[in-house]
Amino acid sequence: MRWFVSDKSLEEKLKIIHQRWPRFKNKLKKKLAENSTVTGDTPHKVLVHEGCHISSAFNPEKEAEVQASVLDEDEEVVWIYGIGSGFLVEHILKQHGIKKN
Repeated sequence: MRWFVSDKSLEEKLKIIHQRWPRFKNKLKKKLAENSTVTGDTPHKVLVHEGCHISSAFNPEKEAEVQASVLDEDEEVVWIYGIGSGFLVEHILKQHGIKKN
């Protein structure tokens, strides 16, 4: 398994993961140390796993807008799987005037 991360805020994201799932910390750290590298071959920062972009590498904001457009305005609960870089979540929060905690 190879992980390619072109996000300079990796340390910040890892810190959050470590706070929420402390038992996962050492496994993740070991895996990242063995298999991670930093790349910058696309206009947007994106996680790539085994050569596959986890989210849009060229216009993630537009992709999030398209995905969010299929939601009904009166939805009270929305399940989002595989949040990628978080663009879809951010778009939905903004679209519905929901503030992050």
